Amino acid sequence: MQRQIGSLTFILMFILFVAACSNSAKEIKVTDISNNTTLVISELKDISTIEKAIRNAKKVDGIVDVTTPQYSIQIEKENYLFWLHNQSATFINKQNSETLFQIENADKIIKITRGTR
Repeated sequence: MQRQIGSLTFILMFILFVAACSNSAKEIKVTDISNNTTLVISELKDISTIEKAIRNAKKVDGIVDVTTPQYSIQIEKENYLFWLHNQSATFINKQNSETLFQIENADKIIKITRGTR
């Protein structure tokens, strides 16, 4: 009986560990604002690339003064407005539009969001 409880505890802990490690979004919606078309990204590799880039983006100092965004990106309940440049990208979180972030070396992000990967 003791051994069964130990096995059950191990299985439960393993399930909780796997669930905690797989907290990545299931899909990302990228809307091109100029023509109102939406690309749904569901490949885990691409989702992970975008999420990692957003997490590691650098805050831009100064007052946010931007033009109309090129893209709107929705990841679960979070919404971002994106501007893509030659090799970088800038974005704001719609819930906090007073903070601008920059992603350097954004080649992969640019290809994914434009659907040219």
